[in-house]
Amino acid sequence: MKAFVNARIFDGQSESISGDTVIVVNDDGRIGAVGGDGLAIAGTWEVIDCHGCVVYPGLIDMHAHLNAACLLLMIDNGVTTVRDVGSDLASILELRRSIAAGTVRGPRIHCAGPMLDGEQPMWPEASVPVTGREAAAAAVDQLADAGVDGIKAYMGISAPVLASIVEASHRRGLRVTAHLGAATCLDAARAGIDSLEHAPQALYAGVVTPEQVLAWDKRRTLGQSRFWARFYQGWALVNPGSPQVGKVLGELCERGVALDPTLLVGRRMIDWALDPGALTGLASTVDVTISQDWVKNADWFVAAWSRDETLTARHAEDVIAAVVAQFAKMGGTVVAGTDAPFSFLVPGVSLHQEMELLVRAGLSNGQALRAATGAAAKCLGWDADVGAIKPGAFADLVVCRGDPLRSNTDSAKIAQVYKGGEPAEASGHNQEGLANRAPSSCHRHDSG
Repeated sequence: MKAFVNARIFDGQSESISGDTVIVVNDDGRIGAVGGDGLAIAGTWEVIDCHGCVVYPGLIDMHAHLNAACLLLMIDNGVTTVRDVGSDLASILELRRSIAAGTVRGPRIHCAGPMLDGEQPMWPEASVPVTGREAAAAAVDQLADAGVDGIKAYMGISAPVLASIVEASHRRGLRVTAHLGAATCLDAARAGIDSLEHAPQALYAGVVTPEQVLAWDKRRTLGQSRFWARFYQGWALVNPGSPQVGKVLGELCERGVALDPTLLVGRRMIDWALDPGALTGLASTVDVTISQDWVKNADWFVAAWSRDETLTARHAEDVIAAVVAQFAKMGGTVVAGTDAPFSFLVPGVSLHQEMELLVRAGLSNGQALRAATGAAAKCLGWDADVGAIKPGAFADLVVCRGDPLRSNTDSAKIAQVYKGGEPAEASGHNQEGLANRAPSSCHRHDSG
């Protein structure tokens, strides 16, 4: 048994911090009780003194494409659960099995396996092409039988096929998310989708004026870089306070669709276009299997941009952030994902940066932290187990030396990470916490 004492906790469900709290962790790695400092501690316990620290639930990155090199970076930066939304099926299932068995150290994996895409997938190595409603439903059943935790649809999926995917997935008890292209956000919402990825793409056809909207398959005729330059030109003209934006966001809120904005990935592309030298040093902080395609993929998006187009894209990202903030203000569910390890997104580190961008957009510090804890867990359907400090949940805990509700950068000031009540051995991947990795004291105490 363990007891975390003198803890100030952010429980992942509210947007405040409670003080002088005891967290009891049972031998099964789950939280047995949470209460005031009068909570009885009996028997021989390991007592972790969290004086001066805030304890918050292990973070959840809602959008990643994992490989083995990502895992320690995630854990060391407090990410104890990851939704993988597009990987080779055999590889991601094996990674999930190895972590669950304890032979590999890493976060809990919620996996979709390969994405369901149209006849010519953009990412063939991590996709299943489907060409009609029956084929889509059959693909869902195959993935469900293989043991995936959810389903991801990609840009080439039309509205009717997406509806079939959602219906088949819900029949199998699986939630669905999508990176939209051929279908619009309202198509997806009316089909009953659970969440949407990438605010720029998810909301595009709903809020950009029709004469500015590019068909998703123009990527092939224009080329990626020219497509995205023109894509951002449409976004730059959007008024976040317009009736049209309000109407679209209102329907998403009404239908309970969660939004995973992934604001950082667009910013990284624009940063690369403006000043490549400012990002190149990041490659030295990660394994080569993470960074080897960073430059190639970034150039794929921005190589043909003029400086004016780049500045327009930067303005468009500010507009997108304002729309995300408006969605949250209207009561919409925002969750936090990163797209790591895509170009210049360091796994684990990037989730803290994503939360910072959510706050800069207009969310409160508490809303941003909930987006990566309680709100994310509820979106996954895993809220009984992760994303909260409450009895019955896994003791996935981050001991933080700062106050993440006071400062939107303090979530990264990590003293120690626990997964299932066990401390994650520091491996040097969290620069904020390296100077003093353990909480203020950690000792065994016989209170019996």
